[in-house]
Amino acid sequence: MVSVSIRKVLKTSDRTYDAILDVTYKERTIKLVIPGLVREPKDVKVEVIANKEIKLELINDEGKGYATCYIPIATLEKGYLELICPKGSGWVISKEEHT
Repeated sequence: MVSVSIRKVLKTSDRTYDAILDVTYKERTIKLVIPGLVREPKDVKVEVIANKEIKLELINDEGKGYATCYIPIATLEKGYLELICPKGSGWVISKEEHT
């Protein structure tokens, strides 16, 4: 139903990290950017909750989760993305426009 992978992690000048994730849902892949992370993500866990939302949990180098985002599935069904994320904001870059 949904798969998520870390495409790239960028270390910023203010010693934080910006994670770029590939989120694939029903054959449509988008890039999701989560800025301002205090730790470098090494992996991402995905959980679908009650067929209503997708929980993304970023995992550190010790195998522990430290940041979570929620994506309501209804928004993906309608062709756009709404995020409930920690610090800062997340935004989507269309894979077709920016690869």
